[in-house]
Amino acid sequence: MPLARNEWTLAQQSLAFRLTYILSSDYFVDVEIAYGSISHDLPVLAEHVDGKLKIWLSPKGTTIQLILSLFETEYMAFDSMSKDFVRTFIFPRIAQYVPSSTRQGAEAFLKTVQRTRETFEYESSDLDSLQSIWADYSENKISMSEAAQMSAAITAKAVQFIGKRPANPS
Repeated sequence: MPLARNEWTLAQQSLAFRLTYILSSDYFVDVEIAYGSISHDLPVLAEHVDGKLKIWLSPKGTTIQLILSLFETEYMAFDSMSKDFVRTFIFPRIAQYVPSSTRQGAEAFLKTVQRTRETFEYESSDLDSLQSIWADYSENKISMSEAAQMSAAITAKAVQFIGKRPANPS
């Protein structure tokens, strides 16, 4: 049974937004996120209908509940858990719809990520901006794709590159 979008909590809206953004920016896949009961107590169901991917999330699933609770209690972990959720639960179900070069890159990236982890923090002013975007989305003032684009613009200014420092010329 589907959960109407106007019945979604702010945490559910935020998770749908994050998953849409991650799948679009990291895997180049356009998806629609929906919430509803899934048979056999599955946490995720991916369907390809009329050329569009639809990802169903079970709000009663323990993994989904954990991620939703992070939005309220440990926001700094929310984004990384969302990315982990995409890699471990969603990607295996949609791999055949991901462009092949992206799939190979994502599989290599997954192996690398499983070896090392780094922590980062959002600036509090960025969080305020993101929350206003989510509020506009929840009030149907902007679409999911507009929210994803606006979020990308906010988070892009905080990108940090890590690499070897060039040798000191002597």
